[in-house]
Amino acid sequence: MENILDFGQLHHIQITLASRLIRCIEKFKTLPEVQKYPDLTMILNDHSEIGLTEEKKMITINSEECTRCGQCISECPLGLIISETGGVPRPGENIENCIGCGHCVALCPGAAISLPNELGDVREISDLTLNMNGSSIPATQILNLIRQRRSIRNFMKREVDEKILQNIFDSLAWAPTARNGRPVHWTVLMGTERVKGLSETIVRWVASQGGFYTSFAKAWEKGIDAINWSAPCVVVAATEADALLPEVDSTIAMTSFELAAVAHGLGTCWAGITARALRDNEESAEFLDIPRGHRVCSAMMVGYPAVTYRRLPPRKPVPVRWKAVK
Repeated sequence: MENILDFGQLHHIQITLASRLIRCIEKFKTLPEVQKYPDLTMILNDHSEIGLTEEKKMITINSEECTRCGQCISECPLGLIISETGGVPRPGENIENCIGCGHCVALCPGAAISLPNELGDVREISDLTLNMNGSSIPATQILNLIRQRRSIRNFMKREVDEKILQNIFDSLAWAPTARNGRPVHWTVLMGTERVKGLSETIVRWVASQGGFYTSFAKAWEKGIDAINWSAPCVVVAATEADALLPEVDSTIAMTSFELAAVAHGLGTCWAGITARALRDNEESAEFLDIPRGHRVCSAMMVGYPAVTYRRLPPRKPVPVRWKAVK
């Protein structure tokens, strides 16, 4: 029997070839010989001039497995899936605007929709501990995790298990980002002595800033690391330069990291001075080899708490305004 490619397969091949050609063009235009010709460089910078568009998040729909329920059409946040005769869904003409959120994959009753293989495997929710359709984790446990989290500044002299951190980072692939852009890049500094080395670069910087910052330099002179508190690990979140909402994406990702770390028995503390130094002090940024063009948004100390907290201190009620719609 003759093999016939459907629309999705043909479009996927087209996009794959275009993507590979674009990568070749990006390398080609960096050559000194090419940069001598501004007009050529301008054309190469605009892929549309040569009829190319790059798509990284193309969906494929298996019409044989499709149940024609129409949920993928109604739930696509950008309306990029359309219906053909007989109710069979297919990618629309503007599918290049797909952000790869995966709603269509997650809700399809026939598992007929897939995203590119490089994004990883699809996992059934029934195989996970937490089922959003009937949580097996009591809400009180999650709420207590939030309430009992503390900003730790007294760590055990014990290194953090790298496998635990990797497990957390693997889960952060599902933390929400603007338009599913995934712009957050992580840097992990392991080892108390290495963290101390980072703190030393920051101390030299804060000493020159004056005002509030001088207290950190004075503490260092007394043998106290009031910057990273002798933590055995520091985790840094940076975003790409063209990120849509870098501060928001980074804060969501780091907050998700923190709660996951606490759930694993680790202690954490937001390292605001470290984050600012990594943005504004070249020596500190070079110490961690932060890529040029990346903006450090947040940093966090990580380790095992040296003390046990036995009760919740009081907090003022959270101000909330409820607006009833008449």
